[in-house]
Amino acid sequence: MSPGNFDEEMAPNRGVHINVGSGNQNNNCGSGKQFVVGVMNMSSEQRDSLLCDLSTTDPGDDKKRIVRTKGGLIPGLNNWFFDHEEYNRWHRKPEKRLLWITGSPGKGKTMLICDVIEELEKQNYEPVYFFCEAGDTRLNMANAVLRGLLYSFLSRNPSCISQIQEKYERRGKVVFEDTNSWDVLTGMIKDIISSGAMSKAVIVIDALDECVEELGKLLDLLIDISATCKAIVSSRSCLHIKDSLATACDKITISLENNEPAVSGAVRSFIDRKVSELAASKGYDDTKHAEIFTYLNANANNTFLWVSLVCQQLKNSVPFRHTIASLKEFHSGLDSIYDRMCSRVIQLSGESLCAKLLATICILRERLVWKQW
Repeated sequence: MSPGNFDEEMAPNRGVHINVGSGNQNNNCGSGKQFVVGVMNMSSEQRDSLLCDLSTTDPGDDKKRIVRTKGGLIPGLNNWFFDHEEYNRWHRKPEKRLLWITGSPGKGKTMLICDVIEELEKQNYEPVYFFCEAGDTRLNMANAVLRGLLYSFLSRNPSCISQIQEKYERRGKVVFEDTNSWDVLTGMIKDIISSGAMSKAVIVIDALDECVEELGKLLDLLIDISATCKAIVSSRSCLHIKDSLATACDKITISLENNEPAVSGAVRSFIDRKVSELAASKGYDDTKHAEIFTYLNANANNTFLWVSLVCQQLKNSVPFRHTIASLKEFHSGLDSIYDRMCSRVIQLSGESLCAKLLATICILRERLVWKQW
């Protein structure tokens, strides 16, 4: 089977022979190629312990949180993407293995990635994914990305645990954390890919630009493994990411800015959904519903995040009778939204307290928990 060929299916296994005992065993299934794999002599408790030590986050739970906090996936919203000529070229061509989705902040890249993951799952592929977030140390380092991807591999196919079992049993959790961890983790991922245990795996990483530590090493690894495994990544159109990915063979790029009509239609559908939800919760009549929709559609500038933030403010912070007047204070662009939110925080908390908090944040060397303030 050609690595990354999505159209090939593995033949059904016949005559399965399972060897029992310690050490490496030959588990041969049916005719054709045979593979030597390690039999897992681990209890469920030992496997759970390994997974707990491996990653500080479960990417599956991260995805659920993201989808929930962003209001849920809207069926059909991203059909334009799945119908896109470049996406289908990546999908159907075995040699086209790396797909880069690029777009400005707030353009819906993360929710698009969530939709892509679910679409791949519907088609019986095995997306192995990670969501980077710059503000969370569990999610903003290259080492954490690799550990999360490995966790995702093992969650989808527990038999892959044989690729890391020996090193873990010998050294424990430290094998994922010490100065040699990068080489160990990359070796484990490459071993899983080359083993053929997950022939329909697709590596998916969202928000590469939010990986603030050792991004260069992560980009080099992506280019390396995309030679044998399909991969999808998203980020802002950063020059250093663009330059690094330029060396990848047969890379395909889809820019959200270059697909403005399609993105505009998706944003319009998103506005319709959010305004309908607002009308239901706040009791807007048809006239007010239409006025809010028209204003948002005229000022959204194809930015999902702007729409989401405005609707959130209208729902939580604006009295019913002030809806339209307050709505028109939200000017187009994310900067105006952030300015308004900061001004409101200062009004509620007091300018002096805010100044002290900002001054403290500026000199922090590490994150603080609430009890430390």
